[in-house]
Amino acid sequence: MYKRQVSLDAEGQPSYVIPPQCAWDFLQFSSEFEALASRCQAVCFGTLAQRRDGARETIEAFLTKAENAIRLFDVNLRQDFYDLSMLRRGCALATVLKVNEQELEVLSELLDLSGDPVAALFGRFPMERLLLTRGDRGCILFGANNTKLEGKMISYPAAPDADAVGAGDAAAAGFVIGLLAKMTDGQVLELANHMGAWVASQPGASPTLPAHILDMVMVRTSA
Repeated sequence: MYKRQVSLDAEGQPSYVIPPQCAWDFLQFSSEFEALASRCQAVCFGTLAQRRDGARETIEAFLTKAENAIRLFDVNLRQDFYDLSMLRRGCALATVLKVNEQELEVLSELLDLSGDPVAALFGRFPMERLLLTRGDRGCILFGANNTKLEGKMISYPAAPDADAVGAGDAAAAGFVIGLLAKMTDGQVLELANHMGAWVASQPGASPTLPAHILDMVMVRTSA
């Protein structure tokens, strides 16, 4: 019996051991998936669920059908569950790339990106935005038209046993929610930074969000 293992360093930064034979290793494309892809507004996908060929083909088929959706590619470079072909295809199918600083370095090396890696990615792939997560320094949002937006650093008092597990995922979720809510890029980035910072201040990957963060979305959508 395998168990997912998460270990934390002295600063609460996580590292992971991902077991084989997970349910998402056996995704199969179906008529229900095809119908969902045609009507969905956003889909987030990463590398882990593509480590088996069949699941990768299913995810690529879904993304191809979801041509009108926001398609966020989260470059999770865990263990050895990725390869050059997967990364190229993921970038080609994405409208948004979400990557941290270490992953950007690896991506730059594997894809042989010269000069500014962010500019090179926009030059090579048809993505619209790139979200760079930087831990407690918050996120930077890059646009295909050479724009760069850096939000204010957000921090919350750390709860007992706080860790950074799920902080990047929370930032990505806030980013997608903001885009769906038709927020401005500045508002989207603010929401992403608040959600990532809050999760990093709490133990576990999915703490309950406080009302003031939820209100950031409600106020924008009701305005």
